[in-house]
Amino acid sequence: MKKEERRELRRLMKGLEKSAAELVEIERRLGKNLSYNPDEPPDDWLFLDEAVRDFLVKEYHQKNSLSLGSNKRDSAHANFHVIAENQLAMIDEENLDETRMKFSRLISEGMPRHEAIHKVAMYISGQIHSGMRKAEGLPILPDPEAEEFEAWWKDL
Repeated sequence: MKKEERRELRRLMKGLEKSAAELVEIERRLGKNLSYNPDEPPDDWLFLDEAVRDFLVKEYHQKNSLSLGSNKRDSAHANFHVIAENQLAMIDEENLDETRMKFSRLISEGMPRHEAIHKVAMYISGQIHSGMRKAEGLPILPDPEAEEFEAWWKDL
C-alpha cells in the first residue's frame, strides 16, 4: 500500500471513529445507556453498529485507565474484544458451541469475565493468523507459546 493510500485510509478510519462517537453521544442524549463493561455480558450487543461497539470498548479502557498500548495495538485490542463479544453474543443458550462452552468454563472456574474475553480473543487471533498463513501457502510457524496456549485451550 502506498504512503498516500495509507494516509487516506487513516483519515477515513478517524472519520469513522468520530461518527461512532457522535452516534453514541446522540443515543445517550436520547436516554439510551450505551456503554461497555467487559465484566458483564453486554445487552443488545449485536444490534449496535460495529464502529459503535469498537468505540465503546475503547472508551471503557480509556475511562478505566487501562492501557491498550500504541494506536495500532489500541485498535487491535479493541477489535478482538469486539470479535470475542460478537462470537459469544451470536450463540443462543440452546446451541452452545465450543467457544461458548470454554468461555463458560473459564468463568465457572473463577476467571474474571474481562480476562476470559482476552483468552477467547487470543484463541481467535491464533486461528486467524494460522488461516491467513495457510491461505497464502505459507508454513504455519512453530511458536512454543502459541502451541502451549492451543494445548491449554483444547484441554479446557
